[in-house]
Amino acid sequence: MARLSYVEEKDHPELANETSKIKGGRGGIINIYKLLLHSPKLAMSWLEHSNAVRWGTSLTPRLRELVIIRIAQSARYAYALQQHVPKIALADGVSLEECEALKDWRPSALFSAAERAA
Repeated sequence: MARLSYVEEKDHPELANETSKIKGGRGGIINIYKLLLHSPKLAMSWLEHSNAVRWGTSLTPRLRELVIIRIAQSARYAYALQQHVPKIALADGVSLEECEALKDWRPSALFSAAERAA
């Protein structure tokens, strides 16, 4: 449980510029941003970094999500899994069945050769 309260958009109209940018880059405001918005400069810096990883690579959105989900599973990083499965993964073309299959991807026929290589 977070030790800081979440900064809710409706309660902070002075952060409209920041919340608009976050929603534009993510589709909504996930909890990490609700915490980071206690320091708007930090929240914007985090968004810039995240978008560089998200949009600044040659990976397809699907492959990027497969990699993120597999790393989160391997690291047992529950927060990342909760944010990406199904919220982001489905939007980027990864089914719930594929997310589950990533736990033991080697025998699965759901992934292409390039996805397996990644």
